[in-house]
Amino acid sequence: MTKRSWLSDNGLAETGQRLRLHRATAGWLFVGAAIVSACGSGGSQPTRDPTTIAVPENIAESEFASLVSEIGCHAVAPCCAEVGYQYDSVTCSANFSRTFGLYRPEGRSFDGGLATECLRALQKDAVECGHLPAPCLQVYRGALPLGSSCVDDGQCEAKAEQQVTCDTLGDWTCKVTNKGAEGDPCDQTCQAENERSPGCRNMFLNGNAALPANAHVACDRAIGLACDESTAKCVRLTDVGSSCKNATHCPVGSSCVPNEATSTCEPLATEGKPCANLFDCAGNAYCDAVGTCHPAFTKGDGESCVSPLECVGECAGNQCMGARFATGFSAVVMNAICGRQENL
Repeated sequence: MTKRSWLSDNGLAETGQRLRLHRATAGWLFVGAAIVSACGSGGSQPTRDPTTIAVPENIAESEFASLVSEIGCHAVAPCCAEVGYQYDSVTCSANFSRTFGLYRPEGRSFDGGLATECLRALQKDAVECGHLPAPCLQVYRGALPLGSSCVDDGQCEAKAEQQVTCDTLGDWTCKVTNKGAEGDPCDQTCQAENERSPGCRNMFLNGNAALPANAHVACDRAIGLACDESTAKCVRLTDVGSSCKNATHCPVGSSCVPNEATSTCEPLATEGKPCANLFDCAGNAYCDAVGTCHPAFTKGDGESCVSPLECVGECAGNQCMGARFATGFSAVVMNAICGRQENL
C-alpha cells in the first residue's frame, strides 16, 4: 500500500511520487522473480552425487564435518521408507552429525584415518538400517587416560583389546576391566550372553582394595566363574543340585531355589515348560499368563503385554507397538533423520 506523501495537498507532486514508487516496486518484483526462477530451476549449482565425492586420505576434521551429513544422509535416506517415513534432506542435514555422534564431544579425539574409512563406507551404500559402518563408530574416540574424571564410557581412552569404562557406580573415573582367573582378587561378575541380563556388575559398593589402581577384575560366568562376595576372589560355580547362597554361584541355565532346609541350584524351565514367575524361565523366555515359559519378542503391534520381553517392538501402555523399528534404527533416530510423520 502506498503511503500518502507530505506533499499530498499538491496533486501533481503526489501523482509523481506514486509513479516513482510504482516503478521501484515493479523493479523489486522483477529481481525477486529472477531469484526465485534461478533457485527453482537449479541454476548453476546442480545437486551432486555424494557417492562420487573424492574423499581424501586421513581427512581433516573440518572437511569431515562438511561432508559427513551430505554423504551420510544420502546413505540412510532409504531407511526412512523402510519404516514408512518420508525423507526430508534439510532435516537430515541439520541433525545427522548429532544424532549419530559424529562430532567432537568433550574428552574425545578425532581420527582422520577412520573418518576417511567412514565416509567411503557410507558412499558404498554399506549402511544397514540399524547401525552405521563400524569405522564411523570410532571417528571420535575417548582421549582421557585411565584414572581421569569422566561422565560416560566414550570419554575414556582404550588401547587395542581393552575394555575401558567410566566407573559411574564408583568414583567416576576411567577404569580398565580385566577378566580374572580362578583365585584372582575381583570386584565384578559378568553374565553370559544367553542370560537375562548380559554384562558385568559391581559386587561391592566400595570396590576391592586388593586390585590395581584404575582397574576392575571381572569373573566370567560364561567360563564357570563368579566373584565371591565373602572372599572377593573368583571362584568356580557350583553344580546343579548343590547348595547355594544366590543365583550368581549357580551354573548358567539354573537358579538358586529355596526349599525347606536350604537353597539349591536347580535348572530353569525351558520354553513350553510350566513356570510360576518371570525368573523361572531360562534365557530371555518369559512366564506368560497361563504359567508357561514363552519365547521372547514374538508379539506383534496391537497385542496386549505387561513386559517388553513379549513384544517384537516395545510394550507401552500394556500394548505392543513399534515393531517396524525392531530391526532398524529407533523411532527417535528416524524422527530426527527423516523429518516427516510416518505414513500410516
